[in-house]
Amino acid sequence: DSETSQLQEFKTRIDAAEGQKKKLLEEAADLTAAPMLRTAWVALLDEVSQLMPARNIWITSLRPMSGDAVLQLSEKQSAGSIGDAAGAQTADDQNGQAVTGIAIDGLYLENEGGPAVVDAFVDSLVQSDLFAIDPEKKNDAVKLRSAQTGETWAYEYKLVLPLKRPIPL
Repeated sequence: DSETSQLQEFKTRIDAAEGQKKKLLEEAADLTAAPMLRTAWVALLDEVSQLMPARNIWITSLRPMSGDAVLQLSEKQSAGSIGDAAGAQTADDQNGQAVTGIAIDGLYLENEGGPAVVDAFVDSLVQSDLFAIDPEKKNDAVKLRSAQTGETWAYEYKLVLPLKRPIPL
């Protein structure tokens, strides 16, 4: 019994030290993620800009997503909202979650290649280090690609692009 009580005392100290270690590792993870958070959006926007075809295509809206839901910034985060699609959630409701993808809406100009300019955009995004688009299922990223009808000068497209590394909120 005396040995057991001595060992129990050591166990209590070890458990306390392991709890403190876990807490310190969580804090360290937050600190190591801070530099990435500072540049994550710049890198993401730069990547999209670099991979977008030079002609005949525009982005009209780019919104962060968590899971399948488009996020909206709350009033205290921004004077304007990020989007107002069905299933939208405020970033405050996403406590502890992360941005796992982006939704892009845009227009492509009527051209000889038709909607192939959208396909070229998706093909270039497949090669990106930031987006998790399976080359075998790249058409899953395209949610809308309007066909040219000759009735207007530009046609809609919508993409949903999952990120390889989520961006914490």
